[in-house]
Amino acid sequence: MRKLISLMIIVIMSLAIFSGCSKKEDTPSYTNISFQKITDSEVPYAVERVAEYKALRGYAVWQEGENYFLMVSSGEKPTGGYDIDIKSIEDGEGVTQVLVKETVPGKDSMNTTALTYPYVIVKFKGTTGKFRIVNEDGEVFATLNDKPAESKIKPGEIFEGTGTYNGQIDSNSIEIEVNGEARAFMIYDVKDQLANISEGERVSISYYKNENGQLMVISLEKFD
Repeated sequence: MRKLISLMIIVIMSLAIFSGCSKKEDTPSYTNISFQKITDSEVPYAVERVAEYKALRGYAVWQEGENYFLMVSSGEKPTGGYDIDIKSIEDGEGVTQVLVKETVPGKDSMNTTALTYPYVIVKFKGTTGKFRIVNEDGEVFATLNDKPAESKIKPGEIFEGTGTYNGQIDSNSIEIEVNGEARAFMIYDVKDQLANISEGERVSISYYKNENGQLMVISLEKFD
């Protein structure tokens, strides 16, 4: 009888150990991926697309060699005080998991009343190439890479005019008053095109409207 009880105890313990091992094997294994924040100009072949995507909520990924470039955008916001940041990037189970932190302005905070476009761009390597982007509330970001590429600009779609340069809205947007109306324009080579232009000066501008209705600057010069 004692031998039977001992045998049953051994069997039960063996099953418990086996069950514990199985659970450990079922637990996904993730590897932390180091990343580096970068600016728009450091994104190969995609500077103009970054300028377009920042007004939309979602993410876009570009690859050059072994390097990946990830942009995550909160989309257009009515005021300042909003922010977005990458908390972590982990790779495992064939998917790269990216955790995003989004910040909203405080109730009594003082912020600009102009439209803002919070986004972040990071560079990293060593991932699977399949991504899942989620914020701290569990909201999943949709990909923006599936949007059709900008078609070539036809001559009839290019607009030209003059106006008063009112200043930068953010790192990729400027405001120009045209015919008494302040209008926002997307511009991706800010340093070059604004090098000799000061606020309040008259400018001549060439631009087109993209598929999202945004005004994209082709050229901008001081108007004499």
